[in-house]
Amino acid sequence: MTDTENKQIVLTNVSKRYTSSPVLESIDLAVDNGEFLVFVGRSGSGKSTLLRLIGGLENPDSGTVVHGGRDIARMNETELSKFRRRSLGFVFQFFNLIPTLNVIENVSLPLALNDHKDSSARDKVSGLLEELGLEQCASRFPDELSGGEQQRAAIARARHRRRANRQSRYRDGLERPRDSRRELPQTEHDADHGDAQR
Repeated sequence: MTDTENKQIVLTNVSKRYTSSPVLESIDLAVDNGEFLVFVGRSGSGKSTLLRLIGGLENPDSGTVVHGGRDIARMNETELSKFRRRSLGFVFQFFNLIPTLNVIENVSLPLALNDHKDSSARDKVSGLLEELGLEQCASRFPDELSGGEQQRAAIARARHRRRANRQSRYRDGLERPRDSRRELPQTEHDADHGDAQR
């Protein structure tokens, strides 16, 4: 048995170039389920590209990106879309909340796309809003929220699958939810832009 055989995420010899510029070269990475990672480096060093490759938002030029034994670099767009929808959650730098949906609708969207529309799905969303201190904001629209409330709504939406992977694109100094330090059964990735954000 190899050291990477039981890992949740395994990148092997992954490289990515934009035009003639190499961004990532021969990257190897193995991540346990539940492990929390922070990628640190200067702006332009490839942190966001690495997260996009791990999340199936881009394909590597070479190498493999394996989630739970499946190489997502070999999936077609339909398979990738289904994989991302069912297995991953993203918290983007600008949160990407849909402006015409209120908080509970934004948070419910991944569940609705996966055909989870029963009472247990509603209970899950209500529980997430309460857990993140958003129960009083459920009917508000994104432009009626503070920056911290928008961040927490995006985190709630990303946590629609407790056993899935959650990716935070950036650490930007915004507030953390009150439970952010407790253990969660998820694999999390976070990109810290260091002095580029300061």
